[in-house]
Amino acid sequence: MKKYNGFTLLELLIVIAVIGIIVAIAIPSYTRYVVRAQRVEARDTLQAVANLIEQNYRVTRNYKLMADNKTKLSDDIIKNWHMDKIPANGDARYEISFVNGSITENGYILQAAAVGFQAKRDTDCPYFFYDQSGVKMASKDNKLPEKGSRDPVSIACWSK
Repeated sequence: MKKYNGFTLLELLIVIAVIGIIVAIAIPSYTRYVVRAQRVEARDTLQAVANLIEQNYRVTRNYKLMADNKTKLSDDIIKNWHMDKIPANGDARYEISFVNGSITENGYILQAAAVGFQAKRDTDCPYFFYDQSGVKMASKDNKLPEKGSRDPVSIACWSK
């Protein structure tokens, strides 16, 4: 009698089922990990932009003007610093800008808004805000939370 080497159909189906289960668990976990890592990148960039603005404020004592006392602080300045989108090259995941009307002589509010694929994947924390006094806020719907409120979305998004 001749002995055949190889796998039976049942063994092959079991291996395929095990691989399917592993993939079904691994892909969502990896996606959540990537989304959280990109949030950290957005928060870090917000703080880096705020740091540059504060360095300018030390010279001018005014958030509206740059050190030359002529140029007004605006989204164009952030663009000139190459910090208007994350990452700077390729498809943006977040865009950094000022909240409309938030730049005054005494303060500002920066915003990081998820765009593109990141906006589709990250429905928990798509908007981050940061102001001149270091107040960290976040929202799900691009509405600025009240300062001083212990907003659960802000707390959760800035701590993850």
